[in-house]
Amino acid sequence: MKEGFIVEAGSEKGTDFIEKHPGLFTNVSKASLSERDENRAKTQKQLEENNAKLKFDTSIKEIVENSEESEVYDDEVKTCIECQACTRICPTCHCFYLYDVKQKDYFAKMKMWDSCMRTAYAAVAGGANPNKVLGDRMKHRLMHKFVYFLDRYGVNMCVGCGRCVDADAGGIDLREILKRLSKEVKVGK
Repeated sequence: MKEGFIVEAGSEKGTDFIEKHPGLFTNVSKASLSERDENRAKTQKQLEENNAKLKFDTSIKEIVENSEESEVYDDEVKTCIECQACTRICPTCHCFYLYDVKQKDYFAKMKMWDSCMRTAYAAVAGGANPNKVLGDRMKHRLMHKFVYFLDRYGVNMCVGCGRCVDADAGGIDLREILKRLSKEVKVGK
């Protein structure tokens, strides 16, 4: 916005905050509302154009669920350099691991941000690792984004922002992986 920001409450807490602090807010001008509406319309049009080739006959959840044995994952990650940029830049990735750190006379439990694309991500005691192969880690990532979280909470973990595509040093594009998997699912039906 040219004149600042438009604040809209998205919850009861937000509404309460705005009502309790009226001095922090002013009325929004018609010009600002018009600018916001124009920006939203432009963005919606751009999203529709960008995603026109990403319309699937099957839900993404079903595509990913039915691709467990696919070789697409191993093929698509051939250029991956395991930089983890895709998960570090993602606004919905939230994996972490816990470890103990010795302080002077006690141990502290530390929480560290993690990435499912990291080699040791799923490693357990004794050296076992169910996702040692990079393609398996990509499969896990897509299952988490489009299946597990959706099953548990009813929400897709991918917001479609494209940050992972822009940040990935290996040139991996989740959209291309989903397109290839979709073709396999069609063939399998």
